[in-house]
Amino acid sequence: MTTELENELKDFLIDKPKLLLKFEIILRKFGFTKVIRKLGVKFDTFFDKLTFVSYTQSYPEKSLSKEWYDYFKKLSSESPSRFSEVEIPEESVKFEINNGTQTKTFGYYFRERNYFLLNYDFFIEVVRSDTKNELINFFLNEFVKFGEKVKFERVDTSQIAEKLMVLRINKAWKKKIDDNVDRIKRNISEITTLEKSLFDIYSENIILTKESEAYNLGYKTGTDKVREIFSELKNLKFLKEVLFDNDGIKLKYGDILIKHKNKEYYIGNFDVIISPDEIKIINNNPLYLVKSKTDLKSTDSVFNHPHIQEYSSAICFGSARSNLLTKLRADLEFGKIARQVLLYLKSYNEGDSFNKIEIYGKFFEKDGKRYITQTMREKVERGIEINDDD
Repeated sequence: MTTELENELKDFLIDKPKLLLKFEIILRKFGFTKVIRKLGVKFDTFFDKLTFVSYTQSYPEKSLSKEWYDYFKKLSSESPSRFSEVEIPEESVKFEINNGTQTKTFGYYFRERNYFLLNYDFFIEVVRSDTKNELINFFLNEFVKFGEKVKFERVDTSQIAEKLMVLRINKAWKKKIDDNVDRIKRNISEITTLEKSLFDIYSENIILTKESEAYNLGYKTGTDKVREIFSELKNLKFLKEVLFDNDGIKLKYGDILIKHKNKEYYIGNFDVIISPDEIKIINNNPLYLVKSKTDLKSTDSVFNHPHIQEYSSAICFGSARSNLLTKLRADLEFGKIARQVLLYLKSYNEGDSFNKIEIYGKFFEKDGKRYITQTMREKVERGIEINDDD
């Protein structure tokens, strides 16, 4: 522990207890650059930087320890739920503590994935019974021993990113295979019990069987398929960059402009994440709806695109395009998906939009962000001229 690091963290002594400061110094010493609280982690979770993840299935009681409660509570906006789950990948190193009578697993270290996972529910048991901070101090000392043993380090995740994408696609294929097998069994059973056309059931089973054979082939050659998809996407000229992301494959479209009534509107800078399960659209420079120009505290409304709802971020692809994208996702036609999403991002249907495109031409900027007031929005939608006081 260096004098430089102690000096860097000395201001924390004013607001935080010594053990909490000790905890942060330990994390910095081992190279952790981020601490977050999550509902859970999945088999394909990984981080670019060395991360300390606190996982809990129950909301920590404030009465147990106000300092630790407040600290972990503000790490993330996620609210723990009893329905949250943790899928522990196989390549983990357990952080176990023996108190003399029993051994408990307090966490796991995933070297290839750049994170340590703390079971906060076990940790809060220590806090609950520790009136003199002796147990917490013991816990932190054990964590130091564990860290020195496993040698925490930040690793390059490029290879694991490809591997996890293969696992994600294989899992999606496996689910489709299992779903189709179950559907076939149910249909065979329903032939004798339901008033359903034997011809329809027979035809559907033929289709499902063929689909399963195709998915099964892909399931056995997952790595080759991922590389084929990635290579195809990298060759698309309209994409600025293609890279693996924790949620799928990220496509960087860059700035999107839409021409409407002889005027061009800058909508934002877009990333799109595609996977076998979903399509996510991210505007890196959206419009924030605020009360006034002097009160920039954002409301729940963020304008990402005329055809994306500002409150829930629900995407309206339209029924025809939505059905097409669903089929393309099932067939892993990511190149065709990328083209369809580009057409979507650059299109505007005035009669079927969540918000008018004109608001993207009437905003003010501050600290690199774009804002529009409620008054400005209402005037734009009613076709009234905006003045400086709005």
